[in-house]
Amino acid sequence: MALLVAQSCNTGLTPVIDPENKALTRSRLSHVDQNYLRADTSAAANAALITAQSRIELAQMWGGGLLASVDGLRFVVPVKSINTGPSPKYYGYKRGVTWLNAVNDQAAGIGAMVVRGTPRDSLYTLDTLLNLDGGVKPEMVATDNASYSTWPSACTRCSASASPRASATSRPRGSGGPTCPTVRHRPPGTGRWRPLPAIR
Repeated sequence: MALLVAQSCNTGLTPVIDPENKALTRSRLSHVDQNYLRADTSAAANAALITAQSRIELAQMWGGGLLASVDGLRFVVPVKSINTGPSPKYYGYKRGVTWLNAVNDQAAGIGAMVVRGTPRDSLYTLDTLLNLDGGVKPEMVATDNASYSTWPSACTRCSASASPRASATSRPRGSGGPTCPTVRHRPPGTGRWRPLPAIR
């Protein structure tokens, strides 16, 4: 657990070392870090967490795990790396990566992938969904409109249906306002938003 905290907080081993505890000595933590913490072991641990989350009664009320949402988060990488890519729109003169994360309707992260730069999310979303860490395979995938144009052909390959997120629907030019009824506290039915049918 100490190593997971050290990695997730990006602090290194120093804050979690305790020379008086045999399990938390520098040599022991370094050995475990080098030999046991890998992408495949993290995915296996995530599968156990996904299964445990699906057994919680509140998570079951949220859904059955059959709806997934996939989106990318973009991060600037402050050091030189061959795994980063340029994108003046998001990073200015710097370079960065995109972290694609798949989350199901039970609020469990079922898969993730890091890609260099800012390519279209849809190019890698299918790869993320086909290589899930665990849980049931989603039947419907919600994504933003940037990925929506290439989804119909991709979904036929993985037998899922796609639907853009309602809040991500673009407004027509000159509409003069947001399309989602929740934006600016508009009451339902007064906005220009309308749900789009799922594509099968």
